[in-house]
Amino acid sequence: MAGKPKKLRCAYKYCRHQTHDIEPGTEIERSGKLYHPDCLHEQETIEQIIDVFYKQVNPDVVFWQLRKVINKLVYEEGFEAEYILFAIRRHLEQGKPLTYPAGIAYIVQNRQMKAAFEAQRHSTIQVKPVLSGESPEQTFEYRPAPKRTLDSLFQ
Repeated sequence: MAGKPKKLRCAYKYCRHQTHDIEPGTEIERSGKLYHPDCLHEQETIEQIIDVFYKQVNPDVVFWQLRKVINKLVYEEGFEAEYILFAIRRHLEQGKPLTYPAGIAYIVQNRQMKAAFEAQRHSTIQVKPVLSGESPEQTFEYRPAPKRTLDSLFQ
């Protein structure tokens, strides 16, 4: 007697898919658990945020407080985990202080930080060749048009 095929379920606690079911062939296995590719990417990015905070900011911070701030920003306020990682790294590169987890919320709400992330995201877009092996990897560079001012209209 043939049984129903086993449903594959995403092991990510915060899976954003409508159902946690994974289509066969798209799952990624990590530590014996199956994930959607985007769920695993988000989980790994959050782990990178925690590593950066512990290694470059404050190794003495309480783990659950840091995790609570990150979870609130990602799952309740809707910030992308990649953006939070970018914002922390950029903030530290600029030499600005960051000493406690709640400070991350102020960094990610900065308009200049959001603009820098969007510019960095759209500056280089990788284009995959249609037929593998026939053409080299191509890149697309986004250059915004110069802003038009009132003076430029009269020239």
